[in-house]
Amino acid sequence: MCPRSPLSQGRRHWRILRQGGEQNDLMDSLPPEVLSGSVRDPCQGYRTDGGHRVSGGGCPGSVAHTQAAIEIAQGFVLVRNIATGVAAVLVAMLVVVSLFIIANTIKLATFYRREEIAIMKMCGATNGFIRWPFVVEGMILGLTGALVAFFIQWGLYEAGLPG
Repeated sequence: MCPRSPLSQGRRHWRILRQGGEQNDLMDSLPPEVLSGSVRDPCQGYRTDGGHRVSGGGCPGSVAHTQAAIEIAQGFVLVRNIATGVAAVLVAMLVVVSLFIIANTIKLATFYRREEIAIMKMCGATNGFIRWPFVVEGMILGLTGALVAFFIQWGLYEAGLPG
């Protein structure tokens, strides 16, 4: 048997007002016709004879009707997919540019220090001994740059927060 019976417009109106909880002047001033289409009885379209369903509709207690703008949702999905593709291409380009900049920075550093490297080689320094000052310098510069960027971003974030 259906748990609810179909409601008239007036009964729907008062049930919605009762379910609202607190007293609301705006809702009290609405005529019953305004809320007549906003509540759909899930049992509408059902009749029971001895506990059997004899006419179609939706299942009692479930969603009886939905509205969805599929075209709009598909448009949003398309925009999201395009944005994801563009972001992936930009990330790939940034990786290539970063590798190019790093390689050129290493070449410039070795070019400017070629005399120091030649003196170290003449004194018998191994390639690893010559390489370590470059590695340490790169780590210090990278860590310093990361910390400066972090604190600038943190300061901007804190300055932008209200309160």
